[in-house]
Amino acid sequence: MLKFDKNFFLILSCIVLLVWAASSFAFLKKEQRTRVFVEKQLALTVEEKNKTEALLDFERTEKKIVQQELIKEKNQVLSLEEQMQEKEKETQMALDRMEEKEKTITELLAKLEEEGQRRFKLEEQLKRSENQLFSLKRRNRPGKKEPFSPVVTLDTIEIRSSPADIKEGKILLVNQELNFLVTDLGVSEVRIGDPVSILRGNEQIAQGQVERVEQNTSAVKILPPYQQVEINETDKVKLQ
Repeated sequence: MLKFDKNFFLILSCIVLLVWAASSFAFLKKEQRTRVFVEKQLALTVEEKNKTEALLDFERTEKKIVQQELIKEKNQVLSLEEQMQEKEKETQMALDRMEEKEKTITELLAKLEEEGQRRFKLEEQLKRSENQLFSLKRRNRPGKKEPFSPVVTLDTIEIRSSPADIKEGKILLVNQELNFLVTDLGVSEVRIGDPVSILRGNEQIAQGQVERVEQNTSAVKILPPYQQVEINETDKVKLQ
Protein backbone atom coordinates (compact mmCIF):
# COMPACT_ATOMS: atom_id res chain seq x y z
CA MET A 1 0.00 0.00 0.00
CA LEU A 2 2.77 2.32 0.88
CA LYS A 3 4.50 1.55 -2.43
CA PHE A 4 1.30 2.34 -4.29
CA ASP A 5 1.01 5.67 -2.57
CA LYS A 6 4.54 6.58 -3.56
CA ASN A 7 3.91 5.77 -7.20
CA PHE A 8 0.66 7.65 -7.15
CA PHE A 9 2.35 10.65 -5.61
CA LEU A 10 5.12 10.48 -8.16
CA ILE A 11 2.64 10.24 -11.04
CA LEU A 12 0.60 13.09 -9.60
CA SER A 13 3.71 15.18 -9.24
CA CYS A 14 4.65 14.48 -12.86
CA ILE A 15 1.14 15.40 -14.01
CA VAL A 16 1.30 18.65 -12.00
CA LEU A 17 4.69 19.45 -13.43
CA LEU A 18 3.46 18.72 -16.95
CA VAL A 19 0.40 20.91 -16.40
CA TRP A 20 2.58 23.68 -14.95
CA ALA A 21 5.03 23.36 -17.81
CA ALA A 22 2.25 23.42 -20.36
CA SER A 23 0.68 26.41 -18.65
CA SER A 24 4.04 28.17 -18.46
CA PHE A 25 4.74 27.44 -22.13
CA ALA A 26 1.30 28.74 -23.13
CA PHE A 27 1.80 31.81 -20.95
CA LEU A 28 5.23 32.44 -22.45
CA LYS A 29 3.83 32.07 -25.96
CA LYS A 30 1.07 34.49 -25.11
CA GLU A 31 3.58 36.87 -23.57
CA GLN A 32 5.75 36.55 -26.66
CA ARG A 33 2.82 37.28 -28.97
CA THR A 34 1.79 40.17 -26.76
CA ARG A 35 5.37 41.51 -26.76
CA VAL A 36 5.60 41.21 -30.56
CA PHE A 37 2.25 43.00 -30.93
CA VAL A 38 3.28 45.70 -28.53
CA GLU A 39 6.60 46.11 -30.32
CA LYS A 40 4.78 46.41 -33.65
CA GLN A 41 2.37 48.96 -32.16
CA LEU A 42 5.29 50.83 -30.65
CA ALA A 43 7.09 50.84 -34.02
CA LEU A 44 3.94 52.11 -35.71
CA THR A 45 3.56 54.76 -33.01
CA VAL A 46 7.18 55.82 -33.42
CA GLU A 47 6.73 55.97 -37.19
CA GLU A 48 3.57 58.06 -36.81
CA LYS A 49 5.38 60.28 -34.35
CA ASN A 50 8.26 60.77 -36.78
CA LYS A 51 5.81 61.55 -39.59
CA THR A 52 3.95 64.00 -37.33
CA GLU A 53 7.20 65.68 -36.28
CA ALA A 54 8.32 65.90 -39.91
CA LEU A 55 4.95 67.41 -40.84
CA LEU A 56 5.22 69.85 -37.93
CA ASP A 57 8.74 70.82 -39.02
CA PHE A 58 7.47 71.38 -42.57
CA GLU A 59 4.56 73.46 -41.28
CA ARG A 60 6.92 75.47 -39.05
CA THR A 61 9.20 76.08 -42.04
CA GLU A 62 6.22 77.10 -44.19
CA LYS A 63 4.92 79.33 -41.41
CA LYS A 64 8.33 80.97 -41.10
CA ILE A 65 8.48 81.53 -44.87
CA VAL A 66 4.95 82.97 -44.87
CA GLN A 67 5.84 85.25 -41.95
CA GLN A 68 8.96 86.44 -43.78
CA GLU A 69 6.88 87.09 -46.91
CA LEU A 70 4.32 88.98 -44.83
CA ILE A 71 7.06 91.08 -43.25
CA LYS A 72 8.51 91.76 -46.71
CA GLU A 73 5.09 92.71 -48.07
CA LYS A 74 4.44 94.90 -45.04
CA ASN A 75 7.77 96.67 -45.52
CA GLN A 76 6.97 97.18 -49.21
CA VAL A 77 3.56 98.61 -48.31
CA LEU A 78 5.17 100.94 -45.77
CA SER A 79 7.76 101.97 -48.35
CA LEU A 80 5.04 102.64 -50.92
CA GLU A 81 3.06 104.65 -48.37
CA GLU A 82 6.16 106.71 -47.57
CA GLN A 83 6.78 107.26 -51.29
CA MET A 84 3.14 108.28 -51.79
CA GLN A 85 3.36 110.70 -48.87
CA GLU A 86 6.59 112.10 -50.29
CA LYS A 87 4.97 112.46 -53.73
CA GLU A 88 1.96 114.18 -52.15
CA LYS A 89 4.29 116.59 -50.35
CA GLU A 90 6.18 117.29 -53.59
CA THR A 91 2.89 117.78 -55.46
CA GLN A 92 1.59 120.14 -52.78
CA MET A 93 4.87 122.06 -52.81
CA ALA A 94 4.66 122.32 -56.61
CA LEU A 95 1.06 123.54 -56.36
CA ASP A 96 2.09 126.07 -53.72
CA ARG A 97 4.93 127.29 -55.95
CA MET A 98 2.54 127.56 -58.89
CA GLU A 99 0.05 129.53 -56.78
CA GLU A 100 2.86 131.77 -55.54
CA LYS A 101 4.09 132.24 -59.10
CA GLU A 102 0.57 133.03 -60.34
CA LYS A 103 0.06 135.50 -57.52
CA THR A 104 3.44 137.14 -58.16
CA ILE A 105 2.77 137.39 -61.90
CA THR A 106 -0.68 138.86 -61.28
CA GLU A 107 0.70 141.44 -58.84
CA LEU A 108 3.58 142.36 -61.16
CA LEU A 109 1.33 142.67 -64.19
CA ALA A 110 -1.12 144.79 -62.21
CA LYS A 111 1.71 147.06 -61.08
CA LEU A 112 3.08 147.29 -64.60
CA GLU A 113 -0.38 148.07 -65.98
CA GLU A 114 -0.84 150.74 -63.33
CA GLU A 115 2.61 152.14 -64.06
CA GLY A 116 1.86 152.12 -67.81
CA GLN A 117 -1.40 153.99 -67.31
CA ARG A 118 0.34 156.51 -65.06
CA ARG A 119 3.08 156.99 -67.66
CA PHE A 120 0.46 157.37 -70.40
CA LYS A 121 -1.33 160.07 -68.39
CA LEU A 122 1.96 161.87 -67.74
CA GLU A 123 2.80 161.74 -71.43
CA GLU A 124 -0.65 163.17 -72.25
CA GLN A 125 -0.15 165.99 -69.75
CA LEU A 126 3.32 166.65 -71.17
CA LYS A 127 1.94 166.85 -74.71
CA ARG A 128 -0.81 169.24 -73.63
CA SER A 129 1.74 171.39 -71.83
CA GLU A 130 4.01 171.42 -74.89
CA ASN A 131 1.08 172.40 -77.13
CA GLN A 132 0.08 175.19 -74.79
CA LEU A 133 3.68 176.41 -74.53
CA PHE A 134 4.05 176.37 -78.32
CA SER A 135 0.83 178.34 -78.74
CA LEU A 136 1.93 180.90 -76.16
CA LYS A 137 5.28 181.33 -77.89
CA ARG A 138 3.58 181.91 -81.24
CA ARG A 139 1.20 184.50 -79.82
CA ASN A 140 4.02 186.32 -78.02
CA ARG A 141 6.33 186.68 -81.03
CA PRO A 142 7.35 190.35 -81.49
CA GLY A 143 6.04 192.11 -84.60
CA LYS A 144 3.53 189.45 -85.34
CA LYS A 145 0.11 189.10 -83.93
CA GLU A 146 -2.15 186.31 -84.69
CA PRO A 147 -5.72 186.11 -83.84
CA PHE A 148 -6.32 184.19 -80.66
CA SER A 149 -7.61 180.76 -81.22
CA PRO A 150 -8.27 178.32 -78.47
CA VAL A 151 -5.91 175.39 -78.24
CA VAL A 152 -7.68 172.20 -79.13
CA THR A 153 -6.06 169.15 -77.57
CA LEU A 154 -6.94 165.88 -79.14
CA ASP A 155 -6.70 162.66 -77.19
CA THR A 156 -3.76 160.59 -78.28
CA ILE A 157 -4.80 157.57 -80.24
CA GLU A 158 -2.49 154.63 -79.64
CA ILE A 159 -1.94 152.66 -82.81
CA ARG A 160 -0.34 149.26 -82.54
CA SER A 161 0.90 147.20 -85.38
CA SER A 162 -0.55 143.82 -86.16
CA PRO A 163 1.10 140.71 -84.66
CA ALA A 164 2.78 139.99 -87.98
CA ASP A 165 4.53 143.40 -87.85
CA ILE A 166 5.68 143.13 -84.26
CA LYS A 167 8.84 141.08 -84.11
CA GLU A 168 10.57 142.08 -80.88
CA GLY A 169 9.72 143.34 -77.44
CA LYS A 170 11.47 144.56 -74.32
CA ILE A 171 11.92 142.63 -71.08
CA LEU A 172 10.47 144.64 -68.22
CA LEU A 173 11.18 142.22 -65.38
CA VAL A 174 12.92 138.85 -64.86
CA ASN A 175 12.15 136.39 -62.04
CA GLN A 176 14.69 133.55 -62.29
CA GLU A 177 13.42 131.91 -59.10
CA LEU A 178 9.94 131.34 -60.55
CA ASN A 179 11.23 130.98 -64.13
CA PHE A 180 9.22 133.72 -65.83
CA LEU A 181 9.70 137.19 -67.25
CA VAL A 182 7.44 140.11 -68.13
CA THR A 183 7.55 141.80 -71.54
CA ASP A 184 6.00 144.96 -73.02
CA LEU A 185 4.04 142.95 -75.59
CA GLY A 186 0.30 143.12 -74.90
CA VAL A 187 -2.94 141.75 -76.31
CA SER A 188 -2.36 143.43 -79.67
CA GLU A 189 0.95 141.64 -80.19
CA VAL A 190 0.81 138.20 -78.58
CA ARG A 191 -1.59 135.50 -77.51
CA ILE A 192 -1.41 132.84 -74.81
CA GLY A 193 0.68 129.91 -76.01
CA ASP A 194 2.81 131.90 -78.47
CA PRO A 195 6.46 130.72 -78.51
CA VAL A 196 9.14 133.39 -78.09
CA SER A 197 12.91 133.52 -78.31
CA ILE A 198 15.00 135.42 -75.77
CA LEU A 199 17.84 137.23 -77.52
CA ARG A 200 21.06 138.79 -76.37
CA GLY A 201 22.06 140.91 -79.28
CA ASN A 202 21.31 138.69 -82.27
CA GLU A 203 22.03 135.43 -80.43
CA GLN A 204 19.27 133.30 -78.96
CA ILE A 205 20.03 132.37 -75.34
CA ALA A 206 16.68 130.86 -74.27
CA GLN A 207 13.13 130.07 -75.34
CA GLY A 208 9.80 130.70 -73.62
CA GLN A 209 6.05 130.55 -74.02
CA VAL A 210 3.44 133.21 -73.33
CA GLU A 211 1.20 132.14 -70.43
CA ARG A 212 -0.50 135.43 -69.40
CA VAL A 213 -1.47 138.47 -71.49
CA GLU A 214 -2.63 141.86 -70.25
CA GLN A 215 -3.42 145.07 -72.12
CA ASN A 216 0.15 146.25 -72.53
CA THR A 217 2.21 143.48 -70.93
CA SER A 218 2.59 139.72 -70.99
CA ALA A 219 4.12 137.02 -68.82
CA VAL A 220 6.43 134.50 -70.51
CA LYS A 221 7.32 131.15 -68.95
CA ILE A 222 10.96 130.18 -69.45
CA LEU A 223 11.01 126.65 -70.87
CA PRO A 224 12.80 123.93 -68.81
CA PRO A 225 15.92 123.47 -70.98
CA TYR A 226 16.76 127.17 -70.47
CA GLN A 227 15.72 127.75 -66.84
CA GLN A 228 19.35 127.82 -65.66
CA VAL A 229 20.30 130.49 -68.22
CA GLU A 230 20.80 133.92 -66.67
CA ILE A 231 18.46 136.39 -68.40
CA ASN A 232 18.80 140.15 -68.03
CA GLU A 233 16.33 142.99 -68.52
CA THR A 234 18.63 144.30 -71.26
CA ASP A 235 17.87 141.21 -73.34
CA LYS A 236 15.02 141.12 -75.88
CA VAL A 237 12.13 138.82 -76.76
CA LYS A 238 11.15 137.90 -80.26
CA LEU A 239 8.10 136.08 -81.54
CA GLN A 240 8.93 132.85 -83.31
